[in-house]
Amino acid sequence: MSAVPTIEPRGLGLAQLITSILFGILTTVVVFLRTFIRLKNRVLGADDMLMVIGYILFAVLVGVSSKGTYYGAGQRDAVLPEGIYPHGKFLTVGAQYVWLFQIFYCASLVFIKASICDALLRIAVIPWHRVVAWMTLAMAVICAMIVFIGLFVLCKPLSATWNGDGKCSPPSTLAILACFVSASSILTDIICAALPALMLYKAQMKLATKVSISLVLGLGALASVATIIRMPYVLFYFHPNPDYLYRHCHVSLWSTVEAGIGIIAGSLPALRKFVKRWITFDSSARQYSPPKPYGGSHGLGITSHIGTASRVKGYNISRDVENGGKDHWEGAGKSTLAKAIVTRLPNFKRLSNDQIIYESHGLYKIDYPAEQYEAYQQEASQKLIAELERILSEKSYDLVLDLSFYDKEYRDEYKDIVERNGGRWVLVYLDADRDVLEGEYRRQIIAALWMGAQACLRRSSGGAQPRLR
Repeated sequence: MSAVPTIEPRGLGLAQLITSILFGILTTVVVFLRTFIRLKNRVLGADDMLMVIGYILFAVLVGVSSKGTYYGAGQRDAVLPEGIYPHGKFLTVGAQYVWLFQIFYCASLVFIKASICDALLRIAVIPWHRVVAWMTLAMAVICAMIVFIGLFVLCKPLSATWNGDGKCSPPSTLAILACFVSASSILTDIICAALPALMLYKAQMKLATKVSISLVLGLGALASVATIIRMPYVLFYFHPNPDYLYRHCHVSLWSTVEAGIGIIAGSLPALRKFVKRWITFDSSARQYSPPKPYGGSHGLGITSHIGTASRVKGYNISRDVENGGKDHWEGAGKSTLAKAIVTRLPNFKRLSNDQIIYESHGLYKIDYPAEQYEAYQQEASQKLIAELERILSEKSYDLVLDLSFYDKEYRDEYKDIVERNGGRWVLVYLDADRDVLEGEYRRQIIAALWMGAQACLRRSSGGAQPRLR
């Protein structure tokens, strides 16, 4: 049996070859860096493993796509030699590569989408966010698997798919499946792009920071652009001949772009440390901080060497202590108040354990594992105390300690440091009605499964001083 001849890729086939090689190189670099960083930080998770599997399948896809260009992909029937396109017969070798491309495209898409959705589940806190992520994951997997299975059963025997010797379903069946997987892919890409923005909508961070993080987490939407461009081309499946290999190359070209962008965009959040020089992140986002009991926001420490009272948006902190707390802010949280003070009063500096952890180790559950958080808290506390004593001794700033002073012994430790260094302190209590507290307890039980409401209440009230109202 003579060897099947090959042809030199040109035109659309050459574009497919270059695109395949380019995305093969880019995805290899990105996935290698992602895996290396995750292993180094000991945060390798299911989303990383899913992406690695998706990349391996995509690498096979790239090989199939590249090899197919030497067997007629991107070329019209008139220029194909007899061994690739026997006149009057169905396509042979070229059609085999088309079928293999379709198989590995669907298989890689399942794991790429699953990885992106699992990454969103990793940081989602609010229940309905998690429900949406799970539904998106289920839809992506089910739709891709339907097409994947369909490719094996459309023709009997299977070899009839590329040699025509058997019985096959009408071309419209494959066309409908192609439109189906394209539509579902666009929908899942849009959801995966929009969900991070919804997660960060009420996060305590600057608007620019919300936008930057949302863009990095939502870059997967770029893959939908390739899918949208591909949509008109998949209609050729309704009438696949003539020029089957040429017309299918439009589909395979944009499918390669879609899957490649999906891998790269889905891996960029894990490479955040490489891009944070250009993109600003904020560690105060609730989505990246471990859940804490509501009592953790019980108090805010403010130290000053200045004898006169400080004002924040017309709020006199010292006067509030002196007059029994008749003045108060509605709906202000610990970090919100601390940041407002620093923003309005440039002589104040904010000290926060979470900020120190972020600067040293990155984002919770993204750059370091959850089990390391307590150890990093202790490390951050030591750094914060050292910085506190330094600033107090130099008298260079007034300070806002963005800490949770719900424990009396913990409060007394910081009071002693302030007084020992000649400072004065004010402990600010953030008041809330009973229904607000109960609502917060319920939210944290459902969203974070952190602890029961009674345990949280006992810890919040331990060693409490009289509240300011």
